[in-house]
Amino acid sequence: MANLPIKWFDNRFHGIPLLSGTPGTFTALLDAVLVNGFGDTNFVSINVHDKKATLILQDGNKFIPKAVVALSNMSSQALNAEYRVISSDIGRLVIEMDVPDGPITISNVSVKMPL
Repeated sequence: MANLPIKWFDNRFHGIPLLSGTPGTFTALLDAVLVNGFGDTNFVSINVHDKKATLILQDGNKFIPKAVVALSNMSSQALNAEYRVISSDIGRLVIEMDVPDGPITISNVSVKMPL
């Protein structure tokens, strides 16, 4: 797993709570970025080539390059980690992943913005 010391947040991130002036929205934002994470999205496939993993997202969400995402429920516990986004299009996400080339078997796996 790469050392990812810098994480940043942007109001364009999928699923991030937005401040609206309504009571409780600031608490929800702090909870999302400091405790639980946000933007939980399932993906249907993952394929690795040249230390870059391409994830096909189930719901067509888009992530922002250079952001950090966390994978969960991977078949190998070692892959449940945080990764840097290289690029993203609607429904497709490319992250840095130092594993052998080829497809990775998945079932009920999700990606989200970590805390």
